[in-house]
Amino acid sequence: MITIDAENIPKIREWLTTRGGVRRWSNHEIGSSHPREVFTPADVESAGWRYISVDVTTDPTQILVRTAEVLATFRGRFKAYYFGPGVAEASERKADRMVQKYNDPAVVWTWVYDDPGYVKISIVRESLQPLDLQPAAVAVEP
Repeated sequence: MITIDAENIPKIREWLTTRGGVRRWSNHEIGSSHPREVFTPADVESAGWRYISVDVTTDPTQILVRTAEVLATFRGRFKAYYFGPGVAEASERKADRMVQKYNDPAVVWTWVYDDPGYVKISIVRESLQPLDLQPAAVAVEP
């Protein structure tokens, strides 16, 4: 099973219909900062020296699309830890409290670096839907 983000749907549709499917690659370099998994069209021979081909998916029912509905956002504090960047403990606690209010296992919090010393924290409801090969119909007004 492959999970993709919604913004990659057009590219994955094209790969399934014109490039033979989707090839999954796994990063075999221990301690690498590169993504653990990457995806390419099935007809690509290599994704780079650190990646090993895992499988090729040609069945759209084996691809799930991850969507995230943003429920709330707030600005939190950034903290540099010895193992890398992160969110300050007080901001983590606030995010945890906000997630608990929803009482839904699909609600989680994520963060991105914002301004120096700050992060943007989003409370989101994640869901997985099967990939639909047909593009959504666009309404055209006369």
